[in-house]
Amino acid sequence: MRPYRPYHQAHASTRDGGIFRAGKIFLMLIALVLLFFIIKGVFGSSAEPNLVDGTGQAIPPTNEVANTASTNVAVVTNTNANTNASANTNTSSNTNADAPSTAFDTTACDQVYSRGSSETKAAVLTFNVGTTKEGALPQLLTALKQANAPAAFFARGDVATENPSLIQKISEAGFPVYNLTNTHVRATDVSAEELVAELEEADTAIDELVTTGSQPYFRPPYGAADDDVVATAAEAGYCTVTWTIDAMDWSTEYTAASSQARVLDNISSGAIVLMQASNATTAEIVPPIITALRNQGYTLVDLTTILD
Repeated sequence: MRPYRPYHQAHASTRDGGIFRAGKIFLMLIALVLLFFIIKGVFGSSAEPNLVDGTGQAIPPTNEVANTASTNVAVVTNTNANTNASANTNTSSNTNADAPSTAFDTTACDQVYSRGSSETKAAVLTFNVGTTKEGALPQLLTALKQANAPAAFFARGDVATENPSLIQKISEAGFPVYNLTNTHVRATDVSAEELVAELEEADTAIDELVTTGSQPYFRPPYGAADDDVVATAAEAGYCTVTWTIDAMDWSTEYTAASSQARVLDNISSGAIVLMQASNATTAEIVPPIITALRNQGYTLVDLTTILD
């Protein structure tokens, strides 16, 4: 028979055991919570494995790759935009620096220019290329170059087509070649459409042989021009230029002496002198005309200068 234990001793023992069990359960719960976080920390961070590329460099996780790609796209876009802007600027600059402007406002060429400015004592020598025969053209070019005299030439388009070497020799000598229409039509006798076609055909033929094209000056054959011709030519990109003095070097009624006298007797400031490019008479009279004009105090200039 077990010895008797007082009531309070028996219950005290039972109470102590309950406290011990409760503490043990609490510790187990803490341990489970800790274990859960440990497992999550270990396995959760390895959802995306660490990768390397062919060079052994680490490849960033997907979200970082996305961000990097986005950044690169933005950089490329900006670079392209800047490059295009720069290219446009350069192109414009170069177009404006290297090539003469051929876009003329109609109001800027609203008249027939038969002479230039009279503010300075200057004149310009101009020559028509109206025949396929070379004639004395080489002698004329030599005389102009030896005298260091500027000059302007107006050529027919069909002459340029049939004898391109004529136009090439003029251009290679350093002189501009402008538009005398394609077939030497009287501009006042054709429609606006026909005149434009004549100018365009001549320009195409001349442009293949020179570096500057036939613009910006057009000489109407026979000097025939009215307001309609001027407006049509201006819309096509040309100023209409005739002459102040015709040397008549083409006429059998004039000798070399009388042609020379015609020029020198009628000269004035701003004068545009007309002669023929291939005539023997022209090649003969140009050197003494240049000398006489300079002795009289005239400066020989190019066509653009005298029309400014």
